[in-house]
Amino acid sequence: MHSSSSAVHEIPKQASGKLEKLVGNWKSLDADAGKMEYWIDLGEQQMANRPALLNTPHID
Repeated sequence: MHSSSSAVHEIPKQASGKLEKLVGNWKSLDADAGKMEYWIDLGEQQMANRPALLNTPHID
């Protein structure tokens, strides 16, 4: 009786811990995605501000 009662309390506790870890990982992934988006936007802005090199050889 004691072991089944213990299991009834332990299973939800484990599930809760796994969900908390999942939420933490999701928040971390979201933060990393935001940093990557910023990095990409910064690169696009830098490329847009560079002068175009129009002195390229003509190839037929």
